[in-house]
Amino acid sequence: MLAKSPETDETRGRLKDNAAFAVLGDQELDALLKASCRRRFSRSRPLFREGDEARSIYVLLDGGVKICAANKGPRPSVLHLVDVLEPFGIYDVVTGAPRTESAISLSSCDVVEIAGAQFLRVLGNNAQFAVRTLSAWGARFRNYAIWCARFNHCGAREKVAAYLVSDASRRDETGFRAAYPTRRDIASLLGITPETLSRELSYFRSKGWVHVGQNGSLTVDDGNSLKAMISAC
Repeated sequence: MLAKSPETDETRGRLKDNAAFAVLGDQELDALLKASCRRRFSRSRPLFREGDEARSIYVLLDGGVKICAANKGPRPSVLHLVDVLEPFGIYDVVTGAPRTESAISLSSCDVVEIAGAQFLRVLGNNAQFAVRTLSAWGARFRNYAIWCARFNHCGAREKVAAYLVSDASRRDETGFRAAYPTRRDIASLLGITPETLSRELSYFRSKGWVHVGQNGSLTVDDGNSLKAMISAC
């Protein structure tokens, strides 16, 4: 439980930066904070695993988290890269089912863990909060449907271009990406091999469309050319 402390005030401010939590009144937010705790995970640690009982929802404050599905290979398939201030782990709490996916830290990360029962109470009592939560949830599913369509109709180059455009858009909204996924994670998300990803990134770099930083960050220098490639898919 988050006791009354400077950390509680800082957490409150961070949650208020999320559009859904921003509509909550002080009493509702206090109720969530009393049913919450701050947790720190080191790199490559599971926050929860597929099959676990879903007792909490999470909000990423810094670092990075990937949502994965188990497969028959040695590594899980990456389904989603969580953005800073994005709530995750909601679906299984709402449905009361065991976890259908795993959440694994990309780097050292700081999250707020909120008791699912209290989250559902606030969700049921505040229509505006419910609508905004549903809206964010719907946007994620819409983007997932778009990715599925690209898997069926686009080649590897177009998939990488779409990822770069999407990643640049998220950085514009949040100001930064706190943790950069590995090339293997990006390749898994796109359904291609790491070698194919490296080849396509080299192609975009040769065109002057993308810059790769020393920390592995990807900076888009010519988004219009990347968007034109996607629209032709």
